[in-house]
Amino acid sequence: MLGPDDRLYFIHIPKTAGTSLVPLIDAQFSADAICPAQLWRELVRLPLGELPRYRLFRGHFGAHGLDPFLPRPPVCITMLREPMRLAYSTYQFVLREPGTRIHKLAVSQAMDFEAFVAHRRTRARISDKMARNLSFDLKYDPDTETLLSLKSQAAVDRWVSDHSVRPAGAERLERAKAQLARCACFGLVERFDASMALLAYTLDWPPVQQVQKLRVADKRFDPDELTPACLEQLREANALDIELYAYAEQCFDEAVTRMIEALRPWAEPTRPLPDRFEDDPDAVHAALDRRYRQRRIERDPTPRRVTHVDFNDALPGSGWHGRETSPTSGRCFRWTGPGRSATLDLHVGRDVPLRLTLRVIDAIDEAALAGLRVAVDDAALTMRTLDGAGSRARTLQGEIPPRPPRPGDAAPALTRLTLSVSATASLAARSRFSADGRAVGVAVEWVDVRPASELAPGERPAEATTLVPRRQRLAARRGPITRGHIARRIKDAVKRTPLLGPVLRQAAQRLGLYASTPLTPRHHARP
Repeated sequence: MLGPDDRLYFIHIPKTAGTSLVPLIDAQFSADAICPAQLWRELVRLPLGELPRYRLFRGHFGAHGLDPFLPRPPVCITMLREPMRLAYSTYQFVLREPGTRIHKLAVSQAMDFEAFVAHRRTRARISDKMARNLSFDLKYDPDTETLLSLKSQAAVDRWVSDHSVRPAGAERLERAKAQLARCACFGLVERFDASMALLAYTLDWPPVQQVQKLRVADKRFDPDELTPACLEQLREANALDIELYAYAEQCFDEAVTRMIEALRPWAEPTRPLPDRFEDDPDAVHAALDRRYRQRRIERDPTPRRVTHVDFNDALPGSGWHGRETSPTSGRCFRWTGPGRSATLDLHVGRDVPLRLTLRVIDAIDEAALAGLRVAVDDAALTMRTLDGAGSRARTLQGEIPPRPPRPGDAAPALTRLTLSVSATASLAARSRFSADGRAVGVAVEWVDVRPASELAPGERPAEATTLVPRRQRLAARRGPITRGHIARRIKDAVKRTPLLGPVLRQAAQRLGLYASTPLTPRHHARP
């Protein structure tokens, strides 16, 4: 569990399921507490003196890249991947993303994977990526260096290169192993579900429900399709990563075993926990959920009289996609998904009837909205529409009956609110103008629970009537908005437009523009 003064840093090694994992980590922090920079060129645009105010960092800064800018080293987590699969995923990423450094070289020479491995420049991009990231360190004196003065990508790259520590061979491997030992926990892409369980267990977070794997390569890695010479080159280029991953697998197995043993007191009497996570993950998940709910009550035993869930804040539940900002209200909202159910765990007093009000601002289709089921502790509620009947944006309201204390209750229990739809679908399937492949149900802007005596039937809570200026919210989350920042965001938005993006990308590639001015989205990494 994180202390009140701790900062969390997700050491994001490129192509290790970060796109899927980052929204799950972000959900545990308010938007204002998350550092918006994920790349060095984004970090230099922020006032470095303000970095300590953030509580979550996630990005491609290496193991110790942020240490010089923070009062003390952050608590670290990371994800690793089998080295051969990591190399192949990097190759596919380079081919499909013109913003990467060696895209033009790989495409112009029509490289297949074996040619990619054989070429000196491209092979360097898939060599010991995990060991290099986890052994990375900076030599930096904040009193004598000013990152804010660096204006170009090349200048930032030179600064990082000039100030980086460069261990070699055995020292690099030992540094990487030592960093894994310092991590609060780490996961393996090949055992993603167990990794998410271990993350929730270690940090006392809500256990993760179904996760949609995003930005997954079309073709899977098959070593049998490679020649012996290519396999040998891959092994030589990733000798440190192969040893590091074997060490990580052993440590991961031991951590999961310790977790299962610690969870046995929370197991169902009729369903004991297995010795291995994969033998019965649902049983482990159920025990993990009971532990999380009890420990949350122990940390904060006093129920709230009024609870207003604003998705700008940390998410007290699971089964939701990452937060987004409504262009009309300036408020944050979340889509339910990829599963059909999403939960919110509320610590509210249940000695009196409660009024539940929630705002839905969109739905994947009419059927999802019409079939939306709202339940409290598995008991369905009758919801009525206050406004927006016939549209996909509407306010719903219902009443939660009181729950008298039950015999044997040692402490007040969390109230679990569940929103369920009959099916989810991708936004791309709804509109040919969208490239969003996430499976979603309904989009919720806020949820409010308070005593029925304090809110008349049909009345909206006062907190829901205050609109937050969008510019103010963006400024708080991203720092100062410069002219260059706006231009880059416009370029990125045009690039991702399904009808224009591919055409512009191909034209830019033919003209050689990507070699000097890559239009790289925020979440793209330089492999």
